[in-house]
Amino acid sequence: SSLISLRKGYQKFALLERLQLLNQYPFLVEIGLIVGNKGETKGSLRGIVQYANYLKNMFGDKLIVVQGNVLIPMPGSQLYYSLSEQISNSTRYCEESYDNLMSLTIKERIKLWLELNTSITYEDCIETNRLIENISPRKHSYVCS
Repeated sequence: SSLISLRKGYQKFALLERLQLLNQYPFLVEIGLIVGNKGETKGSLRGIVQYANYLKNMFGDKLIVVQGNVLIPMPGSQLYYSLSEQISNSTRYCEESYDNLMSLTIKERIKLWLELNTSITYEDCIETNRLIENISPRKHSYVCS
């Protein structure tokens, strides 16, 4: 799984097992789902939305918020260094002045990451986040644009 490679999570079945255990107790739940992982496809984005629906049904009234988040290559992160290495190994991106990731906006870095590591676009991620937001019983404190 992409999250395991980023050291950020569990495989889907192990996570689901833990969530089912959690559901036996009177906890309120907030769920964050990450879109834009390495290898992401439009099909996997649809799967994330289906998973969000499944979790909403599983937790019912215990669910406070379910939200989508786009993976961001932030300076100092493994993702950022991976992107930097990809660019330095590519003549196309060196020629286009991508040699300094710090000079790019967050949105530009996300778009570059998606282009090099997925078959989806930034717009696909934003649309998926909107679909996830429509599943959420409550809205987030921020708006995707």
